[in-house]
Amino acid sequence: MHHPVLLAAGPTRLPGWVMPATACAPVGDASIVLRAGGPKSAACGVHDTAAVMPAADALLLVAA
Repeated sequence: MHHPVLLAAGPTRLPGWVMPATACAPVGDASIVLRAGGPKSAACGVHDTAAVMPAADALLLVAA
């Protein structure tokens, strides 16, 4: 999810620094799934992928 207010308010680097916080939520979800005894494939496949996408987005925004 992009932050439209941040994109409108300033340079592309600003949301690039906010996006890593967005990437932390799926990592927490993955740890909850693993702690609850859920399948490792669901934790890694779904939640870790969901964490990598905003992290990659952040790198691209910071580099822009």
